[in-house]
Amino acid sequence: MNERENNTVEASALSVSKNNAPQTEIGNTPSSFGNSLAKFSDSLNENLILARYTTMATITALAVYGLAHTPLFFRYRTVSEIPAHYFTKRRTIHCRLVKRAVSPNNNAILCQVRHLSPMERVLSKSWFDWVMRMHPAAAVLGARRDELDRELLTVQLAAVVHNEYATGQWWDQLIRQRTPVSCQLMARQVRNVSSRDDNTHRTKRKLDLPELELLENSSSHNQQQYHEDDPQVAIVKMYYRSNTLQLFPVDVGESMVRQGHASPCTDGLYPIPLDGKIRDASDIIRDLRIDSAYTDRIAKAEFEAAKKSYGMWSDPRVREARRDIVEEVEFQMKAPWYKKVFRWVRGG
Repeated sequence: MNERENNTVEASALSVSKNNAPQTEIGNTPSSFGNSLAKFSDSLNENLILARYTTMATITALAVYGLAHTPLFFRYRTVSEIPAHYFTKRRTIHCRLVKRAVSPNNNAILCQVRHLSPMERVLSKSWFDWVMRMHPAAAVLGARRDELDRELLTVQLAAVVHNEYATGQWWDQLIRQRTPVSCQLMARQVRNVSSRDDNTHRTKRKLDLPELELLENSSSHNQQQYHEDDPQVAIVKMYYRSNTLQLFPVDVGESMVRQGHASPCTDGLYPIPLDGKIRDASDIIRDLRIDSAYTDRIAKAEFEAAKKSYGMWSDPRVREARRDIVEEVEFQMKAPWYKKVFRWVRGG
């Protein structure tokens, strides 16, 4: 009996000692890993919204940056960025009138335009103004982006010049309305052509593609090199539509002469600059014939303005100063038919 009781006491003591023994490291590992995982899950759940919006903002910023560098948003910011073959091939670019530019000589009609990207071309004036106002540059620089000179192209109307008696109200009205225009590139006027060493840096295009320099040197208009940081003006024929339903565009230069707001250029299509050279003009016979016909049309437009006393032609001082035009108008209106025939036979 006593022996049985002793065995029972020993078994109880052994079980108590096992329960009170310290746990081994192997038995404690699953518990610590579970606690760490639970803490990580709690932290992730608490910051899930922040992480989600941060990821979405990053993806959106990268998408906008990538989209902004696609051809849909490409545009030229300076005249020097426009390739030479755009002028020689008479390419057309689409712009918006922004403001006048001061002409240093020859009474040339200059203005500054913003070249429109394909996406900007589809915007109406109200939407275009809203985009320019909401652009981040407007808040940083304190001015609309389309009003910054570094974002604008300086262009000059071909074959027409200002007249001291012209008011220019119609031209100013087009500029105030930010009228969309299309500009056919005719030539590039480079002012203060630099005489630097030929080994100096010219343009990235010529360094990256040296074969283009050989092609350009074959043209008589490009024998003298110029640098992209020289002031440049694009000589253009400018067209606009008064409404979206208008089929044929209106020639701005010809309209200004026809309404008595400008005069034909006596130097021809390209006014001779006093401080620069004309570059990248086409020398193809077909283009030269078109240019000759265009200058003749400008002269006829002036004749019509003088005949109907439009604009500055209603001023007696103008009619007295341009007596040759007035006498021709009076001859065409008052001379008998046989005098006109006699003049035509003589080749007048």
